[in-house]
Amino acid sequence: MKNRSTITPTAVLALLAIFAVLPLSARGTEDVTGEVSVAVQAPTTIRFVTPGGFSAITLAEFIAESPEFDGNVRVEYEVLESSDLLAGRILSGQADMFIAPTNLGSTLYAKGEDIVMAGSVIWGILYLVTTEGLSDWEDLRGREIFLFGRGLTPDIVFRYLLETHGLNPGSDITLSYIQNTAELGPALIAGRAPIAMLPEPVLSVVLTKAPDAEIMIDIQKEWAAASGTGSSYPQASLFVQRSVAREHPEFLSSFLARYQASIQRIVADPDKAGEWAASFLPSPPAPIIARSIPGGNLKWVSARNARSDVEEYLEVLMGYDPKTIGGSLPDDGFYLSSP
Repeated sequence: MKNRSTITPTAVLALLAIFAVLPLSARGTEDVTGEVSVAVQAPTTIRFVTPGGFSAITLAEFIAESPEFDGNVRVEYEVLESSDLLAGRILSGQADMFIAPTNLGSTLYAKGEDIVMAGSVIWGILYLVTTEGLSDWEDLRGREIFLFGRGLTPDIVFRYLLETHGLNPGSDITLSYIQNTAELGPALIAGRAPIAMLPEPVLSVVLTKAPDAEIMIDIQKEWAAASGTGSSYPQASLFVQRSVAREHPEFLSSFLARYQASIQRIVADPDKAGEWAASFLPSPPAPIIARSIPGGNLKWVSARNARSDVEEYLEVLMGYDPKTIGGSLPDDGFYLSSP
């Protein structure tokens, strides 16, 4: 008859030490044979959705290089072909994090979406361009100006600035709308829209193809002066589902810190950023993206520090149409308090 083995006190202490250092994501379970199996927790996938254009350019390094943030959190990026698809992704629960027009975030929050604004990143990309040698606001009197986005934020921002310079849309000038920027740029190049408001990177495309085109008015600088804030308007911001902020605070803190650093690299090295962005954007080519980055006014400002500028911007939009921000200014819960 064989002797039955015994577990010594020293062995018990050794086993306890092993279990004490096992991470929560890999807990041991004992089956009926007494053997221990380790169950590893599946990684959490964070879905980050962004429209194309400058919103996607702010993520150029992340999308192209796929950096890791946390061993148990994986980020998947989706660049939408059309910004019209963004709200659908959010409302259907397919966007854990996203970049969106700041007023869209306000509208979704007002409708009950449990999101928070982490910070603002795009501080205006609009420029008034002409092929007729005009130089100031008074030169616009009696002229026809071509825009896009009737009733949307670019339209409202421009109307606000016109009025601050004593120009009444409809009587002093004529505003004509072209369906989208993809048509507006070629219209200026062809001479059909000699005065037009263009966003980057469409502006950079136009400036390379129309030698007589020049920037007449920097809308961002005019906003800073007219609003009295000394700052441009927070056109687009980064939003997070509140559940992500609550359940993965360390990941979110790491992501935002690295995102801010990445924005600084994009601004400091537009050529490299152009290469990153061109690897996943169908157009424009890398040199045009690089040329457009200085005019993109990229700057990461946390929600806490951006709040006064956000409220100033939303108040102007609300004055023209409350529906553009969801009916009223968002309350404290709209702004991520930390990190």
